[in-house]
Amino acid sequence: LFGKDDFTEVAASMRYMPNQNLELRVRHRLLNDHPQLQNSINLEYEAYQRFNEKWGAGFVHRWEFDDGTLELQRYSVQRTMNNWALSLGVFHRDNRDKDDFGFVLGLTLTDFPSVNLPLKVDAE
Repeated sequence: LFGKDDFTEVAASMRYMPNQNLELRVRHRLLNDHPQLQNSINLEYEAYQRFNEKWGAGFVHRWEFDDGTLELQRYSVQRTMNNWALSLGVFHRDNRDKDDFGFVLGLTLTDFPSVNLPLKVDAE
């Protein structure tokens, strides 16, 4: 049942919404004795606050407890427009040997218009 290549992985998450405008999430993952991956104990937490019908902001942090590293920091602002949601943000990722910095741009279709098949495109 348990051989030399066995490993342990435990993952859990929780989502809590104290009101309709605030969402909190916590995720935990433990990985031990994996034959190819390093042992890991990490905690990720995030929050999203909706300010009104059109604007919101959020962040995500991921800590690795094996070496005490804040692996990921991501901060973003969201704007909802009719059928689209636009997200702009920045992130910092600590890869131990080299840090990554960047910008995030997201565009999400919130409503799909009715679609009839087969699809036709006319040049007229």
